Amino acid sequence: MFNSRLAQRLNLRYPIIQAPCAPYSIEAVVAEVSNAGGLGSLSAALFSPAKIRDSIREIKRLTNNPFAVNLFAPPAISPVPDDFTNKKRYISDKVLDTFRGELGIETPDRYTPRSYPFEDQLSVLLEEGCPVFSFTFGEMPDGVIAKLKGAGTFVIGTATTVHEASVLVNRPNQQDAVDAIIAQGYEAGGHRGKFDSTKIESQLGTMSLLPQVVDAVGHKVPVIAAGGISDPRSVLASFMLGADAAALGTLFMLSKSTILPSYHREALMNSQPEATQLTRAFTGRYARGITNRFIEKIHEACTGEDDIPSYDIHSARTMDISAKAKEDGKGGDYASMWSGQSFAVAKAFTENGTLTATETLEKLVSGVEELKKKFVSTA
Repeated sequence: MFNSRLAQRLNLRYPIIQAPCAPYSIEAVVAEVSNAGGLGSLSAALFSPAKIRDSIREIKRLTNNPFAVNLFAPPAISPVPDDFTNKKRYISDKVLDTFRGELGIETPDRYTPRSYPFEDQLSVLLEEGCPVFSFTFGEMPDGVIAKLKGAGTFVIGTATTVHEASVLVNRPNQQDAVDAIIAQGYEAGGHRGKFDSTKIESQLGTMSLLPQVVDAVGHKVPVIAAGGISDPRSVLASFMLGADAAALGTLFMLSKSTILPSYHREALMNSQPEATQLTRAFTGRYARGITNRFIEKIHEACTGEDDIPSYDIHSARTMDISAKAKEDGKGGDYASMWSGQSFAVAKAFTENGTLTATETLEKLVSGVEELKKKFVSTA
């Protein structure tokens, strides 16, 4: 397909990554993509250590090929127990209580964090021998990447700016430097990997970010393009801009191999191309998804950054609403529906979500090869 340092290093047939999409890209999907020649990725950030262990073992049962496990970098300042009570109330809490009233549930006295201790999750990766580890939301604590490398794990970090990429690659101790960088453009679905002080509205799209990250760190590590990549045209464009691989989330999420809920799939099938937006409404961190009533009401009430608490405090406060809404068949109004900006392109390419993950990857590869021939013949 292309000469790719990443594919050579990981012994991949194709430099295509199924980006982690929680919670729909299950173990079978990860293994399916890896067996088809790409790199399957498991989103395990919200998994308990026991669940991570079981998932890694299940993927290894289903494939002998490399796969990745993705976690969130631990926060620089961790929430304290009182953060998961109602001792401090935010403007967003008034809206959440209105939603609870609509759904017929009480406001909890105490909230349960969505995230498990990172150290416990990491221990499982080291014990089970995870082939590839990817992370987002920031930097790893000192010594973590060195430990993973020592265990034979290939480490991929996520950057949304040139500065973030440089921070992850140029470490005081190079054993703590990542082996590859994901350049996550503004178009990407799900959570932003942002961890520097750049304003969210100033962040760059993939077409602009990617070549700048390649120029800054590409001579040291492979750079993986992410954000708005949903068909052969955007994959080929990524490689023309210097990418070593392309990561596609929404495209593979739409495949019929995933467990995408019907309300989410219907939204992707029926929404206008402009339907996504960045929001902190669900978790307290910026993430891109399909606009719904939950987002609209939170945005109407919360006009300042401090009106919504940070992750994981806010995400703990929305879990009961999301769970009850899904139980009542109202997920489309109250639950997150993560998606990148090119979901309409992904919809068309996957033939309205009727292709399997394997068929999607095979069609993607053959499409890129056809485009390459076209450009060669007209050169």
